[in-house]
Amino acid sequence: MRTSRAFGTFNWVMAAAVVGASVYLSIRTIDSEHTDWIMGVGTRALTYGTIALLVVVGLLREWRTRTLAGAALVRAPFYLVGGLLVAMAGTRAAFIVDPKWKLSPEASMAGKLAELLPEERAEWGAQVVMHRVTTQSAVTPLTVPVEWSFPDDVKIAVVRAGVDSVRVWARASDGTTRCVAFPDDGMPMHPKAVDAKTGCARGTSAPDETRFVSPPRVAEGNGPGALEMVGAPWPEYRQNGSKTAVATGSTVASGPMGHLDGEIRSSITIVGNVAIAGAHGNGALGGFDIATGTPLWSSRTPNWIHQDAVSDGRIAVVGFGDNFLSFFGRAPSGVAAYAVGSGRHLWTRFDENSVMTSPVVRDSFIVYGTAAGVIKKRSITTGAMLGETRLPGRVIMGPPASAGDTIVFSLDQDGVCAVLAQSMQTLWCRAMPFHLMTGHSAPTVADGIVISSSMLVGRALSLREFAGLPTARQLALLWTVIKPNEAWEFAGQRFQAFRLSDGSPLWSSRAFPSLRRVSGHPAGTAAIRDSIGVIVLPSADSLAGFNVRSGVVLWVAPARGSRGPPLLLEGVAVNSGHDGTTDIRDLVTGQLRCSITRKVGYDRSGPTVAGDMVLLADVKGDIEAIPMTALTRCDPTVVRTSTR
Repeated sequence: MRTSRAFGTFNWVMAAAVVGASVYLSIRTIDSEHTDWIMGVGTRALTYGTIALLVVVGLLREWRTRTLAGAALVRAPFYLVGGLLVAMAGTRAAFIVDPKWKLSPEASMAGKLAELLPEERAEWGAQVVMHRVTTQSAVTPLTVPVEWSFPDDVKIAVVRAGVDSVRVWARASDGTTRCVAFPDDGMPMHPKAVDAKTGCARGTSAPDETRFVSPPRVAEGNGPGALEMVGAPWPEYRQNGSKTAVATGSTVASGPMGHLDGEIRSSITIVGNVAIAGAHGNGALGGFDIATGTPLWSSRTPNWIHQDAVSDGRIAVVGFGDNFLSFFGRAPSGVAAYAVGSGRHLWTRFDENSVMTSPVVRDSFIVYGTAAGVIKKRSITTGAMLGETRLPGRVIMGPPASAGDTIVFSLDQDGVCAVLAQSMQTLWCRAMPFHLMTGHSAPTVADGIVISSSMLVGRALSLREFAGLPTARQLALLWTVIKPNEAWEFAGQRFQAFRLSDGSPLWSSRAFPSLRRVSGHPAGTAAIRDSIGVIVLPSADSLAGFNVRSGVVLWVAPARGSRGPPLLLEGVAVNSGHDGTTDIRDLVTGQLRCSITRKVGYDRSGPTVAGDMVLLADVKGDIEAIPMTALTRCDPTVVRTSTR
């Protein structure tokens, strides 16, 4: 009798847990970093409610069995389904975000620096002062503009070693120190898990207490002054909406063209005779004379540079921010402006959340987005705020694209929106259920068509696409129904097209199955020449050529681990791989014509063109110029011709 009563109690407890789990799964707010196979409160309530009802009936019904073992056996399927439902609720509850890490302007710590951890305040101070030091003369007393974000309790010591070497030490009020070096000493800028490093390099120590001072706060300056027009504008990421990345009329010497103190992941921006490159990890920014490769100027922004600088021909503007701390305002982020020819610093504006994309230059202003989805409009000459709006998603790693007065943003997790630059009015927004990380690829705009790409969860696949996956991948995707994981088990990538005027869908490609897990930025930005587009899909490690109007895939080739957009020249597509191999393929057929191999690979920089030269920037910071004709004609003295 006791066993029977205990058995009945267990069933009631199990039934109550199932009902609670179904209610939670129905009404919970889905975390912005993850998605569910069942979308919408109504749909979830109907689905989970029906499952819970069937399970509860199965658990509490008096089945005609002679033994408790028989009763348990009859109820086994209901135990299984109920247990899975409870497990689903538990795994999803684990994704509740700590409020202090909430990604929004309101929750940002950028305006509450006194509440940061001591090591965060010290590092914030060190990075901001390094930015200041590299924009000032070595003989100028250290000051920090009042317009800049700077922790009140942090004191600074600047140690110079010769003309071109400097270390900035920062000390918080509790004695915690941080140090940054220029040139870079190999130490990462504020790693995700704040560590206990106290020096710029192994074996160094902080200066004496007497050398630490609170930097005086001063006005930023008296305006930009006279600015020389250096060359044609480079107004957005990859030069224009079609991502052609071509600057005409420049004279470039063949061969090595310069070195940047850091890992280059941005494309090279070309303005007249100046090539501008930014570095990931340390925020280095440099200008080079493209005729000789001679460094013209260098600086250090207060955080990582992920994407290209943009320019109106006089002023270069670059976004800065990392992919973790500054998301939440726990490290500096914003935009900085320089005179293209001289590198003279003009202004810096700090924002609440990361700015990891390129702005768009329009007339006398710039427009850009933050990781919290705030779209900002600033004067290009002074940085003054001219307007802002907010979109229903986050601008992560995909720089906006423009056509006329329309600027298109790709958003995490699953959106694309168009904004009018003059009025800052949202023209349209489109969401794509079960698509993820759309904000990691830049939209491409040409002939009234917008093309974007996304990662996919299993629910985004058609039955035919799902059936075509290997069994192991099918099981892994099905398991995410029960237990999603932080890294997600992506099904693949897809690119799609919308009408620029109203955002109406035009076509969607097939799913390209994931072949590898891409750490961080999955990219997927298309380049267009005439009626043909070419896109790198890093998760599928594929390079695909397609018809822009219809979306029909013309050819598919290996991408060699690339994350950067291809360069489309006359009749060929040029793709630089992470393995150091640059493939030159026929634009129409995808057939490999020839290749160039280097010891160091490329990330997401993508080749650019200056005059008659193609510029390649590798992950070690080296820039190389190769004659364009050597690529288009497969000159055997430069490239290795394919025998296939």
